[in-house]
Amino acid sequence: MNKQKSGASGSTGLKGVGFVVDERGNKKAVVIDLSLHRKVLKELLEDLYGHQKIKERKGERTLSKTEFLKGLKDDSLL
Repeated sequence: MNKQKSGASGSTGLKGVGFVVDERGNKKAVVIDLSLHRKVLKELLEDLYGHQKIKERKGERTLSKTEFLKGLKDDSLL
């Protein structure tokens, strides 16, 4: 059966962060108190999403600043 180990008495040293551990004490999941860490968690997820998008677009052709601005002008966005 899984047990939740409090972050205060666990090895994280962070208030509001704990682990779900198995019978042997192996960490299986993290439990985060969103009332304490919502902003940081949101920023972390945004960063992970951004890194994923960069990875997906790695092979795409890049535009010079001039090409980019020309495209905006051609589309009447600038």
